[in-house]
Amino acid sequence: MKVGIDLVMVERFKNIAENLEKSKKIFTDLEIKYINSKRGSLDDSQKLPPYLKTMAGIYAAKEAVLKALGVGIGNGIGLNEVEIDHDLMGACVVKLAKNAENEQKKLKISQILVNISHDGDYATAVCVLL
Repeated sequence: MKVGIDLVMVERFKNIAENLEKSKKIFTDLEIKYINSKRGSLDDSQKLPPYLKTMAGIYAAKEAVLKALGVGIGNGIGLNEVEIDHDLMGACVVKLAKNAENEQKKLKISQILVNISHDGDYATAVCVLL
């Protein structure tokens, strides 16, 4: 079993959200579609839009997966090789591609579990590899 965790400040993603080309280096088309589905108006109690919180949570999940794999960012596996999808109940489903998938096979990982949480200006994610 291996574990990875990440914590990010949601506000960091304002610039990324405005630059689609940069987003595609980090997020897959499926993730961008999911993030865009969260776009909407703010109510007075929210400082940050829901789609930014979603984007930050997905990013944190990707980093947690890479940390659990023992590679981190910039070590031959791109962030867009880790895809965070959601099942019908909203739970995270992780799909790996290319070098990330090869690393999963090399480590004989049969299951990848990820959970994302948000609180105020922060998003966090934890990954467990079995």
